[in-house]
Amino acid sequence: MRTKTRWFTAVACAVAVIGTAVPASAATSQLPPFDPVAMRQAVDSRSPADGTGLLAAVNGPDLHWVGTSGVGNIHTGQPVPADGLFRIGSVTKTFVATVVLQLVGENKIDLAAPVQRYLPGLLPATYPPIPVRTLLDYTSGLPGGTIDSKDPAWFFEHRYEHWSPQRLVREATTNTAMAGEPGKQQVYGNVHYNVLGALIEKVTGHSYQDAIEARIVRPLGLTQTSAPDHEFWIPGKHAHGYEQVEVEGKTTLVEITEHDPSVSGAAGAMISSARDLDRFMTALFGGRLLRPAQFQQMLTVPAAAAGKPEQFGMAWQRFDFNGVVVWGKTGDRPGYSSAIGTTLDGSRRAVYAVNTVRMGVERPPIVGTLIVAGFGSMPRT
Repeated sequence: MRTKTRWFTAVACAVAVIGTAVPASAATSQLPPFDPVAMRQAVDSRSPADGTGLLAAVNGPDLHWVGTSGVGNIHTGQPVPADGLFRIGSVTKTFVATVVLQLVGENKIDLAAPVQRYLPGLLPATYPPIPVRTLLDYTSGLPGGTIDSKDPAWFFEHRYEHWSPQRLVREATTNTAMAGEPGKQQVYGNVHYNVLGALIEKVTGHSYQDAIEARIVRPLGLTQTSAPDHEFWIPGKHAHGYEQVEVEGKTTLVEITEHDPSVSGAAGAMISSARDLDRFMTALFGGRLLRPAQFQQMLTVPAAAAGKPEQFGMAWQRFDFNGVVVWGKTGDRPGYSSAIGTTLDGSRRAVYAVNTVRMGVERPPIVGTLIVAGFGSMPRT
């Protein structure tokens, strides 16, 4: 334990020297003024099909708005806690990308180097060299996995099963051909970040969970954020997650809050809160977590994504709200759907969490409604 504590302290000190300057490219946003009435109406528009409850938080230099609707517990009627925790799903990728780019800034990882240099034997020998950069921006060409962890039947059978990053990668790649040539096409998926989880472990000598805790969670004081390995529960007050199922011809909601999150691994296992996610965005886009060169790399959309309706940099997705760029990330796990977004200058930041009741289906419409209300206009298509 003492060795881990010393490592946490050393890394926290190293991260602290990155600085607090806002990136030079950060320009003032031209978003419409925030409308609390419209936001309240958006929150109240939640339907049973959207989920059992939701939380929305919008922040800025002189703005702090939080609202909830629905219930956090269908049996007691307890409301959704405004300061509650929730599973953030693929928003986890923004933390993992930050750690990898910190290691790049420390000259411990080379973005142009093939990941096979760091992780010999993890990927099939028949695979071509896959630059680390292509894992971060989803252009690696790696095949998607065969595990459908959002299929209700699979989930209920395997909900307490444990997975290592290495096992997740091998499940996706063993006896499976590449899906494309590295760097040629951007295809979103979890396998890229499961490889990065193994990469962090190899380079630091610690799990990706410990690296996130040492480099981001502790330095920023994110007391409601964790990267669990195999803990089934959510460690604090939270809205419960449910799944709608048919039992003896009747539709009912079954509790699914507790499950082993390792099946998502470094691609989606984390837990956080609206407060902590806002602190994370503020620190990252305020220049406190990455050096300028690495921050610019994070928000660079690769040529392989040119002309696509969905464009990603490294972890983050780029949205254009009628001329104002917003960087965001969505995530979902059974029972939970979340989204974060911020303007480049941090003048408008939003966090949303919805307790869905149908895993593996399209994101509930309420999420789009909340995004529009938070940022004031529809994104361009």
